[in-house]
Amino acid sequence: MIESSEDNLQKLDIIQYACSLDGQPISGKSVHDIVESYTDGPQLARQVSASVNDFRTRFIMEHESFVTIRNIQIRVNHNLSRIFDTDDEDTEIDFFIHGLGGNLEQFEPILRLDDLCNRYFIAIDLPGFGKSEEYVDYSMGTIVDVVHETLIKILQDSNKKKSNIKFNVIGHSMGCYISLHYFQKYIADFHLRSLILLSPPKVYIPQLRKGYSVTQLGLYALSVFPSAFDYYRTRFDQSRGLKSSGIRDFFHNNSHDNIDLQYRKLWQYQNNIQIKSKSIVGYLRGWEQIDWGNLDDLIKSQSLNSSIKLLIIGGNQDAITPISDIQMFFDTLPIVNDKRLEIIESCSHNICFDCPEKICKIFLKDVLKQV
Repeated sequence: MIESSEDNLQKLDIIQYACSLDGQPISGKSVHDIVESYTDGPQLARQVSASVNDFRTRFIMEHESFVTIRNIQIRVNHNLSRIFDTDDEDTEIDFFIHGLGGNLEQFEPILRLDDLCNRYFIAIDLPGFGKSEEYVDYSMGTIVDVVHETLIKILQDSNKKKSNIKFNVIGHSMGCYISLHYFQKYIADFHLRSLILLSPPKVYIPQLRKGYSVTQLGLYALSVFPSAFDYYRTRFDQSRGLKSSGIRDFFHNNSHDNIDLQYRKLWQYQNNIQIKSKSIVGYLRGWEQIDWGNLDDLIKSQSLNSSIKLLIIGGNQDAITPISDIQMFFDTLPIVNDKRLEIIESCSHNICFDCPEKICKIFLKDVLKQV
């Protein structure tokens, strides 16, 4: 089928609209005025902390709610109540799981693209991150259970039957690990159509294995004295503003002419300074490696080789998970008929913020199937 120029224009328009931040800050200021009002450097943390409404967007707030799981509040974003009015068996939901220190807002361009395409989405803040409350146990197995309970609660509150839904699970960074553990533990509970893994970490991280005493001892010390880690992050890293590691290593693009990019960097920085060291250390202490043999056996035993899609997406300038690690992750995943690796040029770890148009274009074609 040959696409008309009108079709291409509509797709281009929908991507531009999904990525545009015009009119989004609830402070009522323009994105340009917000960017111009901040001064990079040691004072930036204080400035962004005093003006949080500059970095709260209308789309996120319109879809924001909280559910109670295990006596803690979990922040979620979804569009089920607005457009989800059928239990048709072809119903699909995109379920987003962020990474270490991240939150659901990092998926904002794709969430907006989903919504524009009348696609159903659910995104959550993991316990201890974003606006979700802290939990007492950050072991990865427990977090996977909390993620599942959150998904079930959202569906129940929306009066939806998960038996009639096909899910696409989208994980970013550590969220790739959680997504794979989730798949391994709950494959019998839901119909998974695809796993879409963004900027996946190393296949195996020996420093985080339970028997690695040096790292575990250091993490234990930081869990007892998280204020020491907080002091380091505040005094020696975040004081550098947009040159701090959480921005420098997560973004490759540095165009000062791209106002939306500059805004997203400030937005990410504002989120970064709110992250508690206690939560980061808890997740690292609770890290669980993937049983790759079991994953392969599950695919075969469930006869998913011809029905499941595995899509890995990474940036060729990613300093956190280099392209060699992403390639190895891809190669280690089970062999299925529909398995593909996409590398985005001139893009780093925070794919959706660094290159929103590029990731939306891939998503539009390979997930939403609007080719």
